[in-house]
Amino acid sequence: MEQEINKLIEKFKPLITNIILEDRKYFAFTNIPNWCFFADEDISKVAIFLEKEKLIRINLCSCEYAYSTNNFHMIEYFFLHEIRHYFQYQMVEDYQAGKETIVKKQHIENWQKDYNSYILPNNQDGSTNDEYFFQSIEIDAFVYSYATMKYKYKNVDDLYVPKQYNQFFYDMVDKVVNIFGKQGL
Repeated sequence: MEQEINKLIEKFKPLITNIILEDRKYFAFTNIPNWCFFADEDISKVAIFLEKEKLIRINLCSCEYAYSTNNFHMIEYFFLHEIRHYFQYQMVEDYQAGKETIVKKQHIENWQKDYNSYILPNNQDGSTNDEYFFQSIEIDAFVYSYATMKYKYKNVDDLYVPKQYNQFFYDMVDKVVNIFGKQGL
């Protein structure tokens, strides 16, 4: 098992590194977050941001599945989602420390509230918890990752968008895409 995991790490580490190098211009910060792999057969657990460790973990099983189905940009999409959580958390920490931030106070306070009372994506019975998707940190992360992918690749109709989102989501995405365009990214 360990040998298989090491082979997957060798296979996917250069791909993830390349994603980071290509996408860092969209991050709005200079730090490259620490990241590592983990292995979980539940491929729906694509990537996870651990706030306390400031670490993004990427599921090797999800990578292998996405690669084998010629859908590796799905990994990039969810990695960008977790990168945004890293950014949000950094903004909250900077705000709490009295540092100047590039995000409006209202957004940071909403993010802080969400991190302090985080709602999990699934209820105890395993059913989807719709409230998860309406947390400001999740809306922001989905908008950011989808907009980044749309700006880079144009056609992203195959990417996951929570069914709870409607036209407001796509309107917000278009605003971010326009900002990227004005910045000449």
